[in-house]
Amino acid sequence: TFRRGDRAVFLLKRGADGFWRPVGLSQGVYRVRTDAGTGRTTVLPPVVEGRTASVGPIVRGDPRRQAMPVEEFEALVRAVVLSRATRQGAGL
Repeated sequence: TFRRGDRAVFLLKRGADGFWRPVGLSQGVYRVRTDAGTGRTTVLPPVVEGRTASVGPIVRGDPRRQAMPVEEFEALVRAVVLSRATRQGAGL
């Protein structure tokens, strides 16, 4: 549930019906928070193997999965999308 003034990053995909929906339901919605100490906007990143979580099983509390600046989060999303596009293009 969102209230007026809440901010979030939405990863959306168009469905067969033409409507946009978050990727993976709630997995495509990341709340943006403002750090009280620094005033920087941050987001808790998704678990991305080898980047924000250890290789292998996902473990609750992995120390690499911490709030990151929105700009870093955007760069992470771009890198993951590019990596997947590259693998698909190579037939992997």
